[in-house]
Amino acid sequence: ILPGGDHIVDEEFGPAFDQYLGTGFRPGTAPTSLAELIAGGRYLPDYDAVLRARAAPRVPAVRAAILQRHAALRSALEAIVAGGRYDALLYPPSAVLPQSMDNPMGGWAPELAACSGWPANALPVGRTMRGMPLSVELLAPVAAEPVLFALGAAIEDGAGIRPIPDL
Repeated sequence: ILPGGDHIVDEEFGPAFDQYLGTGFRPGTAPTSLAELIAGGRYLPDYDAVLRARAAPRVPAVRAAILQRHAALRSALEAIVAGGRYDALLYPPSAVLPQSMDNPMGGWAPELAACSGWPANALPVGRTMRGMPLSVELLAPVAAEPVLFALGAAIEDGAGIRPIPDL
């Protein structure tokens, strides 16, 4: 079960961002809400559609459907971990190999951590043939951060020193 459609991050972003803007800055130094930011137009044009969608009024039925999908995902992950007696899951955070340092088009991770509420740890593990960095993500059940840190340390110890990519 992979999440699809709207995400809880999209649903919660507007109110959370409004709270941040309203309390995180001295008066007069930043917009006080997402609506004010949009009205002022002082953001990258590429983000216009996303910001407007996140500023739209919330619909309780959408939130309920998102939370139901997240609960189904958690149940499926719990069954996989319990059935395999795994401490954590390891997977690539992108479905496509990176071609540059830009965000990859058409291949983000299934966002398991964000949609399950489980802790995750992303680790560099190598490079593509073109020299772009590759990583893996570890995902473990709630409160298993010590497992993630131990597994991450073992992976990093095994990978050795990695050179910094040319930017």
